[in-house]
Amino acid sequence: MLHVRSCLGELRGRDAAPVASNPPFELLLALERLAVRAPTLDHALDERPDLDEGIVRFLRSEVAHCCNPMRRMSVTETPLMPRTRLAYWTALVAAIAGLNYYARFSSSSSSTSVGRDEVYSWSAFAGGLIVYAVWLGLVLAIAAGRTDLLALRRPRSWGRALRLGIGAVVFVYVFEIFVSVLPLPQSPSAEQGLTPTHWEPAHAAAFAANVALFTIVAPVVEELMFRGVGQSLLRSLGRVPAILLVGVAFGLTHGLLEALVVLIPFGIALAYLRDRTDSVYPGMLVHASFNARPLAYAVLG
Repeated sequence: MLHVRSCLGELRGRDAAPVASNPPFELLLALERLAVRAPTLDHALDERPDLDEGIVRFLRSEVAHCCNPMRRMSVTETPLMPRTRLAYWTALVAAIAGLNYYARFSSSSSSTSVGRDEVYSWSAFAGGLIVYAVWLGLVLAIAAGRTDLLALRRPRSWGRALRLGIGAVVFVYVFEIFVSVLPLPQSPSAEQGLTPTHWEPAHAAAFAANVALFTIVAPVVEELMFRGVGQSLLRSLGRVPAILLVGVAFGLTHGLLEALVVLIPFGIALAYLRDRTDSVYPGMLVHASFNARPLAYAVLG
C-alpha cells in the first residue's frame, strides 16, 4: 500500500496540468504501472458476497421468471429448440389424427349405435382415461422446461374472457344450426357419437364417470395440446395463421368427416379466445360446455 501511495505521488508530480484530479483513475494507473490486474466484474451484483449465487443469477435475469422478458425463452434454449418442439407437436397431431381416421374407416357402420352407448361402459371410461393420460404426458414432455407454452395463466380480464366465451358458444351453436340444414350424409353430432341412443338409469355411475372424462379430462388435455403448446409454438408464424392452423389441427385429430364442418370452426373460435385472453382457462370452460350439451340431452331428453 505504501508503494502504491508513492506511485500516486509520482503521478501527481508529473505533468498534472493536462489531467484533472481523478483518484480512481490515478489508482488504476498506479496498479497498471505495478502490473496488478484489478478483478473484472461481470455484473454489479457480483460485488455482493452476501447474496446467494441463485439470488444473484435471478436478479441478473439469468433465471427466467414472470417479471422479466426471459419468461418466454430460457437462457439455455437455442433458436433451434422451438422448431424441434414444433416438429414433435406436429408429429403428435399427425399420429393422433392417423389413428383416429384408421379407426373411423376400419369400423363398420353398424357399430355407430354401439359406440354411442359406450358412455355407459366402465371399460370405455378406463380406456379413455389411459389415452388422455398418455396424451397429457406427451404434451408435457414437449413443453418440458417451458411451462409458459401451456398458457396456464390468468386471463388478462375475467370479464372480457366471459364475454368472449359466451360469444364463442353462441357462434358455434348458430353455426351448428346452419350446418344442420346442409345435405350431409350424416349429422356431425351423430358421427361424433357422444349422444347416447337412450337413457339407462341402471348404468348411471358409469355414465357419470364418462361425463367427467368428456367434460373435465378431455377439455383440459386438448386445450393444453392445441391452444396451449400448439398455439404458443405456431405464434412465430403470426397470430392469424396460428389461430387457423390450430383450428384445423384440432378438427383433424378427431378422425371424423362430416363433423369437420363444426369442429374446425369450433377449434378456431377457441384459438381466438385463447389469443384474446392469453390463457387456456376460458377455452377449457367453453370446451367443457360444448361436450356436456349432448350428454345432457341423454338425461333431459
